[in-house]
Amino acid sequence: VPVSARSEAGLRAQAEALRHYVEARPDASLADIGAGLACGRAVLEHRAVALATDRDELVQALTALAAGEPHPHITTGHTRGGDRRGVVFVFPGQGGQWAGMGLTLLTSSPVFAEHMDACEKALTPWVPWSLTDILHRHADDPVWQQADVVQPVLFSIMVSLAALWRSYGIEPDAVLGHSQGEIAAAHVCGALSLKDAAKTVALRSRALAAVRGRGGMASLPLPADEAEQLISDHWAGRLWMAAANGPHSTTVSGNTDAVEELLTHCTDTGLRAKRIPVDYASHCPHVQPLHDELLHLLGDITPQPSAVPFFSTVEGTWLQTASLDAAYWYRNLHQPVRFSHAVQTLTDDGHRAFIEISPHPTLVPAIEDTTENVTENVTENVTAIGSLRRGHNDTHRILTALAHAHTTGIGTPTTWHHHYTQPHAQPHNHHLDLPTYPFQHQHYWLQPPTTTPDLTTTGLTPTNHPLLTAALTLADNNTQLLTGRLSLRTHPWLTDHTV
Repeated sequence: VPVSARSEAGLRAQAEALRHYVEARPDASLADIGAGLACGRAVLEHRAVALATDRDELVQALTALAAGEPHPHITTGHTRGGDRRGVVFVFPGQGGQWAGMGLTLLTSSPVFAEHMDACEKALTPWVPWSLTDILHRHADDPVWQQADVVQPVLFSIMVSLAALWRSYGIEPDAVLGHSQGEIAAAHVCGALSLKDAAKTVALRSRALAAVRGRGGMASLPLPADEAEQLISDHWAGRLWMAAANGPHSTTVSGNTDAVEELLTHCTDTGLRAKRIPVDYASHCPHVQPLHDELLHLLGDITPQPSAVPFFSTVEGTWLQTASLDAAYWYRNLHQPVRFSHAVQTLTDDGHRAFIEISPHPTLVPAIEDTTENVTENVTENVTAIGSLRRGHNDTHRILTALAHAHTTGIGTPTTWHHHYTQPHAQPHNHHLDLPTYPFQHQHYWLQPPTTTPDLTTTGLTPTNHPLLTAALTLADNNTQLLTGRLSLRTHPWLTDHTV
């Protein structure tokens, strides 16, 4: 249920009027109320979105909004300067997966379910398992530790989430991928067909089996230069920088024993390092033995020029996507990820909205850290938004993310119009006389001063009389001319002297 106004006071008044309407009209369906507001009202600067599954939830949310109080089902924002462009879809690598991700969206979102089904069919020639079956596996199942399962599943979730965002009218102006997330980015921007992208993610993740058990990875809360200096001083030739994620976040990878030594060193020195749950070391020389195999396995993929610009975290620049061939996907696995540089470059180019297309926001903190020093005016603030969140209801989370996008001006004013007019949406044909706009009235009449001016400056003589305020002696015959002004504003006691 979207609500908007020209001011915060107007937004609260709108919420209060709508609350009264919902309480007084138990016959009006919530879907018709939402559709009426989404499709029949202008979208103004001060915005709020209420998410509700029943009438009581909606009343409670609107009550909080009217009082200016926070509520878990209310998202608010102010879009200074109108709706923003420069939207970047961001696709992370491995790490955001969790058992049960996407399951509620499979039943609540036909768009998501349709694209998951397409991904499952595209993966079928390359994997011996069912995508739907994997999503229903328990968290303790060992499949969640297998890169050749997790990476194709994450790819499918990301591709389907991107389609869901687009179904709400939110299109990317650029795509950005981190590690294997670049495969999803390449498909979403149009560079790889679903067939080629599915083949790439499935066969490349399967090839990692050859280097499993010999390496590991860890995340350090350090800038890239400090992390590189640390590993160079102690583990040169055994550890390498794998990813520069943000100003205070760097991933390193390398030999298993060296990673263990690094984690011990960090514990002893008070540095809060974190082990990444993988048993191989990507983005370093450990993957060099895979070079010839990957070029052979992926030699027949046919990348195409894309309509949506693709920024490479491998090369650190914009790429013509026809170059995303087998050799590129080997370099994507072998070379460090220059993610922080990519975010900074995109921000410098004017991109102001980053939407992480993933089951958990693993890159949002790094984006916020990288862009926190942007000194543009307030209408140009950078916003980073996730899509889903580990352990949360998928449907509620994606709608909350869409509400966040809408209330901060990302995308178009028709976000919720799409929600009620997509082909799968239930038709809403009942016109409702919803509360009209609560204008915040202000008077602009000029009010004359109530005090008597200094009459001597005009050549008049004050009389100190309650009714006659000025005296003037006429020059020709010394006649006295007395003047005064009567009104209920200056003489309110006259109200009691009526005839």
